[in-house]
Amino acid sequence: MQVTCRLCRLRFDLVDPSASEVRCPRCEGKVKIEPEMLQQPAATKPPVGCPGCLNLLGPTEQYPVHCRYCGYHIQQEEGERLGASLKGLEGRLKSYLMAGGSPSEAVRLIEQLGVTSEQAFGFVDKRVLEVPFERHPLWKGNQRVTMAPACDSCGVAGQLSPYQATWNVREEELKRYREGWGGFHDTELKQSRKALYFLCKDCTKLTPERFAGGYPARNGFIWNRLEAVKATFPPPEPVELVLKA
Repeated sequence: MQVTCRLCRLRFDLVDPSASEVRCPRCEGKVKIEPEMLQQPAATKPPVGCPGCLNLLGPTEQYPVHCRYCGYHIQQEEGERLGASLKGLEGRLKSYLMAGGSPSEAVRLIEQLGVTSEQAFGFVDKRVLEVPFERHPLWKGNQRVTMAPACDSCGVAGQLSPYQATWNVREEELKRYREGWGGFHDTELKQSRKALYFLCKDCTKLTPERFAGGYPARNGFIWNRLEAVKATFPPPEPVELVLKA
């Protein structure tokens, strides 16, 4: 079962049919899963995990599999082993990070799947960058939000303060894409994204291009304001990342 990203037009495998939306592995835009996409019978073979880029591919009967994302030739044993480990891991990692789990500890654990430290870091870092955006609606909805264990921009632990950021998409970028690109599905949110960051003092002075490794500035966003939040947040509690469901 495959879906197409409306932002960059990449066609990729939908591994979890229960998901309401997924992130495009190329541009990280949100892809909403429509009901008509789910009318195909469930696959009986396990998904295939790519050791080259840690993306999940759909089940297959033929090996080696040529990864459409990075070109790696996946052998059956390694593909099915890694696929079983990666299935559902993104959702569990998101819950772990939202609860205040340590990204460095997540990297250490994911290395145990038999991947390199660089691969594990890349897998975690993509999800870490989205945490402030996932955190913001919870905070606005008066749900529990814990302080981050380290600065959301530089990753260094220390004295942190909460800030709300409003990111606006550059007008020239907005004209290039149709309605719904990058996760924008209504008029109010079409041109902006809001995030709740926990930042060290130094990172509040960075330009958007240097802030948080350049995300989401490299995707065509600029912030129009970064404002301090007058609220207190509980410290993160001990939380465990489960590698396998």
